[in-house]
Amino acid sequence: MVLYFSATNNSKFVAEYIAEKLNDNLVCMNDIIKNCNNFDFSSNTPFVVVAPIYAWRVPRLVESLLENAKFNGSRDIYFVVTMGGMAGGYCKYLKKITKEKNLNYKGSASVLMPDNYMVS
Repeated sequence: MVLYFSATNNSKFVAEYIAEKLNDNLVCMNDIIKNCNNFDFSSNTPFVVVAPIYAWRVPRLVESLLENAKFNGSRDIYFVVTMGGMAGGYCKYLKKITKEKNLNYKGSASVLMPDNYMVS
């Protein structure tokens, strides 16, 4: 199962690509955060979470969803982050969450995307 959060569609683009290549389900976390209090995910394949980096971390909304979610089936989880510059130390936060959720942190990757930060 590929779970993604996207504000500018960069992460959505990456998540759609991954889901297509893996022939796996694609789930938009934006919709879940807006419309649902039930964060219950079930997959026989590893979970793949795709999200942007904001200030060297994944968005707090994504961290909160992961902390409150129930993961059934596979215990393996991967992370793919999109970024405009540097990824920072996001891994340590995700490793902590996955450990608390009794998930197997299998690794992470970063994808450099067009930066949308504009200095005025």
